[in-house]
Amino acid sequence: MCGDRREARERAKAHALDVVIQACKTSKSIGRHDVPYISLTLDPATNQTYSSALNSYVTFCDLHHFALEPTVNMLSFYVTFMAAHINPRSVNNYLLGICNLLEEYYPQVQENRKSHLVSWTLHRAKH
Repeated sequence: MCGDRREARERAKAHALDVVIQACKTSKSIGRHDVPYISLTLDPATNQTYSSALNSYVTFCDLHHFALEPTVNMLSFYVTFMAAHINPRSVNNYLLGICNLLEEYYPQVQENRKSHLVSWTLHRAKH
């Protein structure tokens, strides 16, 4: 029975990857409707943490009517927003999860995360 569940999960992951890849090929960026599919592509141990971070980012973008593209300014705004809602020392972990999930769709996201503005915003949020 365990093998059947594992095979079903692998098929679901493969399908999820196909859906996200097709969305990226046609629109060159992901949309809010693609978020559940992205989380299906993760290892179950990582899924909950990264999905929570990604959901918080999507919620932030929705609340403020921002595009999902993780630009330097967007990530800095997100850090400021999250630091007001959770322990500021945890914000970097959320940011890492978001960037790891979005890197395939936005290759510059890691560079944006390491930018001077985002680094400075993270530092100021902690102090």
